[in-house]
Amino acid sequence: MHSTTGTLILATLACGAFAAVSCPVSNGLTIVSNGKSFVIECNTDHADGDLTSMTVEVNNLQQCIDNCALNSACVDVSLSGTSCYLKSSLGAAVSNGVWGARLLPSTTTTTTTSTSSASASASGQPCLALPSAYTDVNGGTYKVSCSYDYYGNDLKAVSANRFSNCFAACFQTTGCVAFSYVGGSGAGTCYLKSSIGNGGGSNSGVDAAVLATLASSSSSSSVSRTSSTTSTSITISTSSSITSSSTTSSSTTASSASPSSTVYVRNAGKRGLVYTNGTLTLPYSQAGQNSQVSWAYNYYYLPATNGPNGTASGPGGMSANKDFNPALTFIPMLFRGDDTYTGSLWLNGGAQAAINNGADSLMSFNEPDLCDAGSACMTIPQSVAGFQKYFQPFAGKAKLGAPAVSSSIKAAQGLQYLDWFIGNCTGCQIDFINLHWYSSVYNFNYFQSYMQTAYAMFGKPIWVTEYGSDGSYDPEAQIEFFMQETEQWMDAVPYIQRYAYFIDAPGSLINPDGNGLSAQGAIFNNFTEPCADWNQKNGAYNTSGCNT
Repeated sequence: MHSTTGTLILATLACGAFAAVSCPVSNGLTIVSNGKSFVIECNTDHADGDLTSMTVEVNNLQQCIDNCALNSACVDVSLSGTSCYLKSSLGAAVSNGVWGARLLPSTTTTTTTSTSSASASASGQPCLALPSAYTDVNGGTYKVSCSYDYYGNDLKAVSANRFSNCFAACFQTTGCVAFSYVGGSGAGTCYLKSSIGNGGGSNSGVDAAVLATLASSSSSSSVSRTSSTTSTSITISTSSSITSSSTTSSSTTASSASPSSTVYVRNAGKRGLVYTNGTLTLPYSQAGQNSQVSWAYNYYYLPATNGPNGTASGPGGMSANKDFNPALTFIPMLFRGDDTYTGSLWLNGGAQAAINNGADSLMSFNEPDLCDAGSACMTIPQSVAGFQKYFQPFAGKAKLGAPAVSSSIKAAQGLQYLDWFIGNCTGCQIDFINLHWYSSVYNFNYFQSYMQTAYAMFGKPIWVTEYGSDGSYDPEAQIEFFMQETEQWMDAVPYIQRYAYFIDAPGSLINPDGNGLSAQGAIFNNFTEPCADWNQKNGAYNTSGCNT
C-alpha cells in the first residue's frame, strides 16, 4: 500500500482502520476459521500458555486466527504488532494493548427433563441445580444461564474452583454486571464482564450469569454478533456529475432471512480492487452500473472480510465470505516467500482452494525490492527460491505472476530487480509481470512510457496492481482527470491485462463515511470512453498512442 510519504505500506494492526478484523470495532465478534469459532477479545491477553516456537509473523489478526485454527493444540492467540503468539491454555486475562481471540468450545445440544437429573456442566457441578434467578450471599440477584457465554467486554479474569465463586468476584469488582465461567471443579476461570452489549450464545463449555436488572432491560432475544444472521446493504452514492461531491447514505438491517437483494453482475473489465475490508467491495459491479471492475485482491490467500456476514473458514472456505462481492474474481497473493508469512498455509491447501473457487491467477510477493514497512524485503535468491517453492507447483493450474515490484529507479529496485529475478528464476513459469507505480498525477506521459518500457524489456502481459498519486496535496479535479486518462489508455492497450487503482478505502475510492463510492470510486467503477475520442476531446496526447 501507499502512504502520503511515498512509502508502500501494508495495512497491518499498527494502522488497523482497514484491517479485516480490527479492534475495537470487532470486539466480541465471532470469527470462523477452518471450522472453528473464535471470539475477538480486544485489549485482552491471557498470560502464559505459549506454544513453544509457535510465534509467527502475520499482517493482521485474521491471519493470526487462521494459524491457530490449523493447530490442534491452539486455544487462544495474542497479537502484538505483527507477532502472533499461539497458546495452548488460557491463563489469567490481563488487560493490555494486545489484540486477542479465544477459541470457543464446540457447541453441543443437551436435553434435560428436570434439574434433579442435570448433568455436570462447565462449572464442575450441576449448573441447572441453581435457580434461573439466583440471589447470592451479597444480595445480588442474577439470571443464570448454563451452557451459555457472553461475548467480550471482559474486565478481568479471576481464578475460581467453582461457578458459584464467580458471584462474589463480580460483587467485589467495580463495574461488573455479568460473568462467564470456563473450567471444571478446582481449575476454572471467571471472566468478569462490564456489559453484555456484544450479546452471547450457546456454548457447552461455558456457564454464565448476569444481573437480573440488566437481563430484564435487555431484549428477550439477545442479538449474537455472529456471522450468520445479519446482512448489510450499502447505498451507493450518486450525483449529476462524477467529478462533484457525492451524497451518500447507508442502511444496515438485521435479518435472519436472505442477504441484501442487490443484484451483482460479472463483467470482463480489466479493473480490480486493492482492499483490506471485504465489505467495501460491495458497491461495485451491480446491475445497471456498467461496471468495469471484475476482480480484487487483499495481499492474502483468503478474501478475509470485515463485516457481519464475513467468515474466513480456512482453505476451501471462501464461499462463506458473504461480505466479499460475489461478482468479483478473488486473486490470492503470497505477501512474502517464507513460512512465517502464511507460506505453509498457501501450500497446505490455500492456493489450491483459491483456484478451486475461481481464481485464474496467483500473485507472488509484494515489493520484495523494497525494505520499507509493508514491503516483503527479499533478496533475489530469496525471491527465486520462494517462487520455485510456492508458485511453480501451480504452473498450468493458474497464471503465475512475477513479484510485484515498485516504480523506484534506484539501483537494484523496480524494473532492475524484476530483470534480475526473471534472469535467475531458471525453469520458472512467469505468465505476467506485476507493477506498482506512484508519481505525480500531472505526469501521465511518464506513466505511459514506464509501462511501454516494461513491456519492451520483458515482452509479457502487464498487471498494474497498485498505482496512484505520490503526494497528499494533489487537487481532486486533477486526480479524477488522471484516473480517466489512465483508464481509457489501459483499457485500449492489449498488453495491459489488469489494473487496480490504490485503494478501495475511505479517502480514495470510498467516501469518507465508508458507506459508498467517492467521486474517484465512481470513475473507477464505470467510466468508459474510447481512447481516441477521449484524447481528441481533451488533447492530452497524440491519439495514435492509444494501442501502444
